Amino acid sequence: MGHRTHRRYVATDKRIFFYDKKTFGYNTDIFPYENVSSIEMRKGMMGHSITFCSSGNTVKMK
Repeated sequence: MGHRTHRRYVATDKRIFFYDKKTFGYNTDIFPYENVSSIEMRKGMMGHSITFCSSGNTVKMK
């Protein structure tokens, strides 16, 4: 079976905060708006996705 995660994001007036809960632990990313270089939204056969790029870091949510 595939590896399942639970991704959430919170957007404030200054930054975007990502929380990615995994089976054993979690990852977080914080992107201040002034560092966000691009946002991509896509719709495909398997659903929607959004990708945030900031200073060499990329977070993709499905």
